[in-house]
Amino acid sequence: MTVTWFNQGVLHVEITAQLPVQHPLLAISDAELKDDLAVDQVLQAIESNYQQGYEASASIEEELNGIVFGGRGDPLLKPDVLLAAVEEFKLHRHGVPVAVASFGLVGEPDMQSLAVSLADAGVETLQFFLPAGNPSAYARLLQVEPALFNRLCQFIEVCVAANLRVECFTHTDLQQSAGECRALALALGAVSFEVRELASTAQD
Repeated sequence: MTVTWFNQGVLHVEITAQLPVQHPLLAISDAELKDDLAVDQVLQAIESNYQQGYEASASIEEELNGIVFGGRGDPLLKPDVLLAAVEEFKLHRHGVPVAVASFGLVGEPDMQSLAVSLADAGVETLQFFLPAGNPSAYARLLQVEPALFNRLCQFIEVCVAANLRVECFTHTDLQQSAGECRALALALGAVSFEVRELASTAQD
């Protein structure tokens, strides 16, 4: 399995295949990332895509798609690697937008410091998976404790307060509750909510 892949023309970067729940985030794959990646491996994979012409046609910063960390795994489970990789990447490509996709299930004691660290490192956008609009539905869909729903909602608010752009999404197979999820996301401070198809990276 490769470290990077594309979805709708946007470069996605993997750090880990670990997930906090038994449910896909952005992508599914027949392959597995057997080991967590070191910072230099992540940076080399990103730079390789730029050397091959990724975003070469963009003439101004507003035309850049940027990069998204996460997809098959949740990068917030490896915050040290994520933060170091983003900081180093931004040193050389400071105008490129960086987003992080996550379930957002961060422990309460770490929420504030992590949000600030993400912003300081150069992350502009957090993309959170929000498949349900209430604790019981969230617990049923993801087979987790209902309290994790409240943890996600709290972290969304913390990230918004840290001046991070927050976007929320669900998957097409869960879109029957999209209206409730959209209302909740916007109430928590997210700028958008969308229904996405799970990407397939089996070609890797």
